[in-house]
Parts: sequence; C-alpha cells; structure tokens
Amino acid sequence: MSRRLTRSSISHSGLTRFLDVDEPDDDEEWVTGDVSLISADNVRFRVAGLTLAWSSPVFADLLSLPGNQAEKVIPLTDNAIESADVIRIYLDLVSLNFGRLGIFYKSYTRWAALLANLTFFLDKYQSERGLKLLRSFGSEAVTLQRFSRMGDIIFASRVNDLALCFRILSSGNKKSKPAQNRRPLGTMDGSWQFSLALQSYEAASSIPFPFQWAIARAAEVEDRETTPRIFAHRFVEIMMTIYEQGRRRQFVKLTPGAMDLSGHPAFPPLLQTPNLDGYTKPT
Repeated sequence: MSRRLTRSSISHSGLTRFLDVDEPDDDEEWVTGDVSLISADNVRFRVAGLTLAWSSPVFADLLSLPGNQAEKVIPLTDNAIESADVIRIYLDLVSLNFGRLGIFYKSYTRWAALLANLTFFLDKYQSERGLKLLRSFGSEAVTLQRFSRMGDIIFASRVNDLALCFRILSSGNKKSKPAQNRRPLGTMDGSWQFSLALQSYEAASSIPFPFQWAIARAAEVEDRETTPRIFAHRFVEIMMTIYEQGRRRQFVKLTPGAMDLSGHPAFPPLLQTPNLDGYTKPT
C-alpha cells in the first residue's frame, strides 16, 4: 500500500531518511548536494547544506541538529507555500541563479500567485537574505525591462518595495497598447498604463489593494503625465501614511492566508516593513 510522509514519521531532530514511503521524483536541475529537501508535492531537491544554512537561520538550526545519516533529508508539508514550484524559485534565488528565474519574464498570470506563496515561504524560514535577493532581482528586471507590461508594478508591490514602485511610476507616461480583449473584465484602450480601471480585472487585482488605492489617490491630486516624479513621490507619501495608520489600528493580520481589510492577502511579517533603500524623500 502506498504511503506518504506524515509529521509522525519525522524524527525528533526534524531530519530523517524516508522509509516505507513513495520515492520522491528528482528535480532535473537540483541533483547534487548533501541535503535533500522534499517538497510537499513529493519532489526531491538535492542542495548544498551550506547554501541552505546561509539562506535561512531556520534551515541553519535544522542542519545543526545531530544526525548520523550520510545525507540529511528535510521533508516539507505545506502544500501552498512548500510546493516544488516555490522551492525551485527559492533555491535558484539564494544560489544567485537569476538566469533560471525566467518565469517572471512571462505574463504575470503565470507567477503572481506563486510570488505571494514565495513571500510566505521566505517569512516561514526567516530568510531576510532571500527577500533582499528577491527585491534585487526585481530591481534588475525593471531596469532591463524584462517584465511584461504590468509585471513591473505587480512584482514591486507584491514584494512591498516602495523604492522600486517609485522608479516605475516616475518613469513617465507609458502608452497602453491597443486592447486585445474587449470583454467586460478585459483591458480597455487608454493613454496611461497605470490607470487601473483600464486594465483587466485580473491585472488590477494582482496589485495589493493599498497600492491600488494609493496610485488612484495620487493621480487625483498630482498630474501624473506632466510631473510624474511629483506624482510618484505623492504615491510613496500616501503609502507611508497607510502603513502608519495600519500599525496604529492593527489593520494588518500576520498569519499566512489572512486577508487585509480589503479582502486581499496581507503581507507576512517579514515583508511588513516596506523597502525604501535608494529612495530620497523630497525636501
């Protein structure tokens, strides 16, 4: 009878060999290393323990526990945030294999939900280095114009990088391409890329609601076309006000899967402080 790994089969140290369980499928890229990560959907990633320990204090603690097996095995069980797709991106990220992160250069529909799950993975394993690398990757991709048309602002908002949002919004007016989909929830023709009402519902809803609202509010009080930098500064000011009010009123819930007041997924604790590195507030 086929049996899957359960929590009861994990040793006290949290590291175990698999006995009497389905043999995991091997990932095609991650095939060497002294540690095996087994995803929740039963894919094995062999990776250097030093890489894991460097990337996360939680993994470092796990790997420091005593064990007499030649290869240490870390089984993961959360189907949402510990899937093979999430682990693959995480390992490529912390190994500086940015060239293997090409999924983010495709349509945002391919990666928006995956990116959200990745941020909760980073939070669970307290990977501040992983988050820093993720934001660095996004900044490089925006600079090289590798994201899709809406992908840049979706990515920047999903990783709570206000400095990157400022760069994107201050870059000036970008004409929208003629709409290919004229269904009620599809894209409409318009003169400004970040007019969210002209984007498809799916694109606009991929941006966390506070960012949507701040973009719309800033556009009401500043001329986004003739003074884009002033508009972008106003956006950052509004976002910081939202965060300050949120801290006072405890708007933000901290558990994975929790929703903010708008019904959108809240940022996990690791991401709740926005990135402002490189941003200079106007005097």
